[in-house]
Amino acid sequence: MILTEPGGEGENVFELGAKDITLFKQHPVATSARNLLACRVTDVFGEGNRIGVELACNGRSLVSQVVPEAIRELDLRKGAEVVAVIKASAFRRLY
Repeated sequence: MILTEPGGEGENVFELGAKDITLFKQHPVATSARNLLACRVTDVFGEGNRIGVELACNGRSLVSQVVPEAIRELDLRKGAEVVAVIKASAFRRLY
C-alpha cells in the first residue's frame, strides 16, 4: 500500500504493508504505537491463511492482512468497527 503525506516541499510518499496493520475491537489499553485509527470494515476477502480486511479510516482505505482465527475472534464483518494500530517503524519512506 502506498500512502502520501501532503505538505512541505512536494509530497512525502510512504509504503505500508498489510501485515503491519494490527486490528483491535477497541482502543488497546497498552501499546507503544502512536498511530491508532478508528475504522469501519468495508470488505473481508481471501481464503486459506491469507485474509484481507479492507478498512475505511478517516476517508481513506487501508487493507490489513489477518489470520482466519482473527475473523472469528474480532467478529470482522462488513460494518464492524475496529481500531487499526500501526507502529511508526512500519512506514517505509519511498521519497
